[in-house]
Amino acid sequence: MMSDRQVRIITQTSNGVRVTIYGKDMSYNASTKEFFLNVDGHWVPVTPTAFQKKVLIEKHEAYLSWKSQHDKKMDFLDKNPNYVPLRDRRFHGNY
Repeated sequence: MMSDRQVRIITQTSNGVRVTIYGKDMSYNASTKEFFLNVDGHWVPVTPTAFQKKVLIEKHEAYLSWKSQHDKKMDFLDKNPNYVPLRDRRFHGNY
């Protein structure tokens, strides 16, 4: 299993992800399906190892899954501004 010290997410967007893997700053561009390595401040296209590819793609897919759920929740809350979550209802006097 990988630990958080060895794999750290720097940024995540719907277009890609930037991750530090064992001290290497790598990124994945989902629109072009390209992988990059930061070498002395310049992004160089690379062919990642199987582990690096797996980590980058999994982190990107996890973000997309979270973003989908988050967007659904925000849409619901936008449509129902007076909604109070069940765990908070007793504090508002609504049983």
